[in-house]
Amino acid sequence: MLIRTSLTAAYATGMNQYGDVNLDKINAPLIKAFLDHISTYLKTYPNGQYVASARGFMRRGFWLAGRQDLLINEIVWQIQNPKSKFYNLTVNQLPAEVNRRIFESRNFDPKQLKDPFFLATYDLMYMRKSSSDQYRPISWTQLNAQKPYFKDQQELFQYLQAMHLFFIQNKAKEALSYLPQESYTAKNYLQLSQIFLRGQILEKTGQKNTAEAYWGQLLAHAKDNYQKSLFETALSNHLNAKQDYSAFIGKTAKISQANLQRNFITLVADAKSLQAIIQSDKSTIDQKQAATFTLLSKSLIHQDYALFKQTYAYMPKNADQYQGYNSSNEQLKNKPEFAQFIWNGTTITPQLKCNRLETLITQLISSPKDPLLNVCLGEYIRSEQGYSLQQLTYAEKQHSSFSGQIFARGQVYKDIIKSSSKGDLQAYALYRAVQCYAPSGINDCNDDEVSSITRKNWFDRIKKEYPNTSWAKSLKYYW
Repeated sequence: MLIRTSLTAAYATGMNQYGDVNLDKINAPLIKAFLDHISTYLKTYPNGQYVASARGFMRRGFWLAGRQDLLINEIVWQIQNPKSKFYNLTVNQLPAEVNRRIFESRNFDPKQLKDPFFLATYDLMYMRKSSSDQYRPISWTQLNAQKPYFKDQQELFQYLQAMHLFFIQNKAKEALSYLPQESYTAKNYLQLSQIFLRGQILEKTGQKNTAEAYWGQLLAHAKDNYQKSLFETALSNHLNAKQDYSAFIGKTAKISQANLQRNFITLVADAKSLQAIIQSDKSTIDQKQAATFTLLSKSLIHQDYALFKQTYAYMPKNADQYQGYNSSNEQLKNKPEFAQFIWNGTTITPQLKCNRLETLITQLISSPKDPLLNVCLGEYIRSEQGYSLQQLTYAEKQHSSFSGQIFARGQVYKDIIKSSSKGDLQAYALYRAVQCYAPSGINDCNDDEVSSITRKNWFDRIKKEYPNTSWAKSLKYYW
């Protein structure tokens, strides 16, 4: 109890109203008393029930006292003595403790680091890229000055040198000479890091085929799930580029991680690969459904209406029940939201009517340039069912494995506005073109943005040419 009460008393002297501790305000005599109580307990009860807990409190005391040197030494001792009765580390909390109380401490001085573990951690941290203006990567001279501290761990030091050459100096080929001979097995984390860096060097030096074969060999020799997932991730980049869909499907797929399989199907696969996945006997039900949903979404966005109609036939018969997290059936909550493709159309005016989505797509196959049909597709896109395709459209604009022009309802409105055809359809296009920017002034219609001057022209035009329409009367701003 003396240990805990003295710690509480010391804390109170440096704690502000928000619970933050200012080490400069900690009462030094109280900290000394706290550490003395620990020493007394350990001497009096060397085999006591709480010796590990008491030893753990020492780290807290060294931190509060600003004694980084003693704190570092204590953590090193703990790491090196996991079977001791004084061992008091919680491994999953250790990184946060080291980072917060050592590396992020304003009392931190790199010159205090002499242990290979701490030095390697510090060095690797300062080989990372950082957006901070104050960031300065560790120099080659600074790194090599640490060599005496690694006299018993020379292989670790050579790995640090290889990392510096690779990441900081951009000398991938030179880095290779600091790694051991090629091996496909890793018995510890250092060896795992070495063989992974070798693969990165192959990638960076443009040896794509060699790198792919290398990752494949490592995957075949993986000794645990951690290694397997690491090598699968590296190998999947090559399989993605080759559109090798067969590596991602089936219960015995080469790439077994569900997230990598899903990534390929939803983000990487082109139309041909998705069709193959849907039709393959090896694909699981989940893979077929993911491929079907992705193919429906992307074929629609890229205006491949024939492909959409062909794929529509593969939707589940109870597609309306696939409502994502809103599904009444618990088993469907994590399934693709096929219900979004069940759209019953809408009536803009008695003369401007839109059919249900399946019929609309059939019409677009025959008349892909028809203004009203394209406006109707825009109505679907902005509906509750189709609105999620907006986000996918943004992603497809950045990068896509699909061909075909991306549908943008904003461009549909612009084309109708520019046409010589007068009437309700043009009035509605003017209204919708302005509303694309409501209420924030940011375009929500997937086409190129226009200036506020152009939007004002649209606003003035609908007010002048179609003053009696409900759309003209309802417009109050041009955003």
